[in-house]
Amino acid sequence: MPHDDDFRPEPIRGLPALLPKGERILWQGSPSWQALALRGFSTRLVAGWFGLVLAWNLAGLISGRLTVAEVTGTLLIQGALVLVALCVLAFIAWATARQTIYTITNRRVVLRFGLAMDLSVNLPFTQIGSLDMATRRDGTADLVIGLSGEHSLGIWHIWPNSKPWAWVRPKPMLRAVPEGERVGRIMAEALQAEQARRLETAEEAASAPRPAPTAPLGGMTITPAE
Repeated sequence: MPHDDDFRPEPIRGLPALLPKGERILWQGSPSWQALALRGFSTRLVAGWFGLVLAWNLAGLISGRLTVAEVTGTLLIQGALVLVALCVLAFIAWATARQTIYTITNRRVVLRFGLAMDLSVNLPFTQIGSLDMATRRDGTADLVIGLSGEHSLGIWHIWPNSKPWAWVRPKPMLRAVPEGERVGRIMAEALQAEQARRLETAEEAASAPRPAPTAPLGGMTITPAE
């Protein structure tokens, strides 16, 4: 869940501005830093590399190519380097998760994140074309948002809140979300409700003799959070 922080002058925590009338928050939370460290910052890959170094040295010891002293020295040095790397990556993951807040309303999804500078990415439901969810064994989930039409989001605008390896057409992602299945249902139901609302509005406008113009929900924006 979001952490208390008295130093951010946000009108609503995690949001750069007050919500319009009729819009309400359905869910708000932050990534699990442990899951983010594993999947977002590749701590498992770093640990796996040390495992390969260990296996290589043990094979050399068994074959007689390396001595016990050589293997011990190599493993101590490599182990220390890997430990430092894992600690650094874990700290970055923890700091990133602390500064990241995902907000789902009945009209949009907002991603607030950033270490050096806070950014806020506004994704109105009108520009969301699909939602894919990948659940994990630890109970977290990655919610991948497919945007409809053209957009100006670049991979470096939203990383690490983006689908891995989607470089040409980046997809925003709510990453390592705790209670992922529940959050996924909340968002899916909100998208369905918004689609039904727009359809009903369109039908009413088509049957009305003088349809009144409706204000757009607003386009996708990337703005520094104050």
